[in-house]
Amino acid sequence: MEERLDVAEQKTEAVKKPAKKTAAKKSTNKKVEVSNDPISKSKGSKPSVRPSRTSMAKVMNESKIEINTVSQNSPNSKNKRFVLALIAAVFISSFITYGITHKMDSSAPATTTFLAKISGGVALSESELRSVVFQLKRTVYWTGTQKGAKYTINALNEGQTYIRYLPNGKGVSDTAPNYRTVGTYETKDAYTSTLAAGNEANGVSFTTADGRVIHYNKSSSDNVYVAYKNQNFQIEIFDPKPGFSLKIANNNELQVIK
Repeated sequence: MEERLDVAEQKTEAVKKPAKKTAAKKSTNKKVEVSNDPISKSKGSKPSVRPSRTSMAKVMNESKIEINTVSQNSPNSKNKRFVLALIAAVFISSFITYGITHKMDSSAPATTTFLAKISGGVALSESELRSVVFQLKRTVYWTGTQKGAKYTINALNEGQTYIRYLPNGKGVSDTAPNYRTVGTYETKDAYTSTLAAGNEANGVSFTTADGRVIHYNKSSSDNVYVAYKNQNFQIEIFDPKPGFSLKIANNNELQVIK
């Protein structure tokens, strides 16, 4: 009798115990793979407040007209043909404008002539230069007029304008840094950043009594930078004659073209 009771109790306990699920066993054995590669945050080095010496020469020498093109992913072939036609028209109009500067007869429209003028490849008289700057509606610095000189202006990049001096009106196609060039850069806190540039290696910055800061680097002293208090413009002066750039800055010969 007691043996039967023991057997019955064992059967009852077996019924009460739940069956183990194989899925749970699989989930407990699953491993999560974690990458051992460290996560690095790039702090990004602060760019120099002093533009590189070659930046002005590259813009003035290359003088390329930038044209917005249609995205390559666009399926519209008409837009692509339109862009190609526009590029061809710009090159043709540039050639026509070149003919104008060499006393060739041309009826190029005013808008095309203006585009060529701000590309840095057309020699301009003083009055023509002032007219272009007026149409640009930008603040542009230079060192005033030179007797018998002509000028080029490169204003293709937003916030950057370059004036180059051509003695006797010659040298428009000369790519060598043989000519005085004045660059105007729209820069926030230009005065503070130009003053701080003196902390760079070989950097020299000093202030003047009339509220200017002048900066140059000993490794490229032909490029001198000037900024005025409460103005968001940094002006770069380059002159091929040694010492002339600093002399221009010290004498406060910079003027706004009006």
